[in-house]
Formats: sequence, C-alpha cells, structure tokens
Amino acid sequence: MQTLHLLINEKVYQTVMEMLSKFRKEDVEVITENEQYLSLQKYLQNELNIMNEGKATYHTIDDLENSLESEIRKHEN
Repeated sequence: MQTLHLLINEKVYQTVMEMLSKFRKEDVEVITENEQYLSLQKYLQNELNIMNEGKATYHTIDDLENSLESEIRKHEN
C-alpha cells in the first residue's frame, strides 16, 4: 500500500472526501494527522532508530513464556 499526503483547498475538501469515501477501507484509508497519530509516529521512528543503531533488546518466545510462568507463579498463592 502507498501513502499519499495532500494539501487540499477548503473549497474542494468535502468533494475529495466524498470521492474517497466511495472506496472500501481495504483500498483507501483516510488517516488524520492528529496529535495522537503524530505522537505514535514519533515513538515508532524512535524505536526504528534504536533497532537500526543495534541498541534494541530482543526476546525469544521461550523468554516470554518463562517470564509469564514466573509471574503466574507469584500470583497463584
């Protein structure tokens, strides 16, 4: 899927939105760049930078299972 950013004049905004709404969400999704979206984008970019710099910590499924089992045992009694 491709991402496209548009600057749309207020005079044609509603027409463009109506046209886009005719597509299925699987084909075209309108993403509003609100504060939550921009915050998530910044967070994900930071996480990608950490991975690209080789500073990320990775865990295996076994690590996760062991951690979960440990937590479950703590709360069983």
